[in-house]
Amino acid sequence: MHPKQEKLIRLYADHFHENYKMGPLQAQIFGYVLIIGKKQGVTFDDILCYTKASKSSVSTSINCLLDRKSIYYNHKNNERKKYFYPNNLASVLERTEKIIKKDIELLIEMMSYYEDVKENENDNKHLNNMRLFKDHLEKIEKSIQDTLHNFE
Repeated sequence: MHPKQEKLIRLYADHFHENYKMGPLQAQIFGYVLIIGKKQGVTFDDILCYTKASKSSVSTSINCLLDRKSIYYNHKNNERKKYFYPNNLASVLERTEKIIKKDIELLIEMMSYYEDVKENENDNKHLNNMRLFKDHLEKIEKSIQDTLHNFE
């Protein structure tokens, strides 16, 4: 493996572990599939060889990545062997959009609650900050929708 590939895998694995709350092995596998599997896919055996983890641990991590729709698999030439690939960027944005929609929904509920129980100026400031945050999330949601629309 090229040293730049190894470095990218490590950087992505650290990023996924820290920011997407993936387990260390799951993040390592996702980084590997993302960098190495993009063109021709990687097999279960490739992942085992790279991670040097147990079959059970790798299988569990792969299933979690499949459930999250971070990766997918295909078969080549009617082989039984699965080839794993990273999902496209649109699926990442769709998942992000879904999270933001839920955040907005919950924020609206929280704002409604605070409207009912506000007692002083600090409560009004808090409500105003929530409105600003909601507006910000709606702009992000719109930006994601625009980007998804423009993807080829």
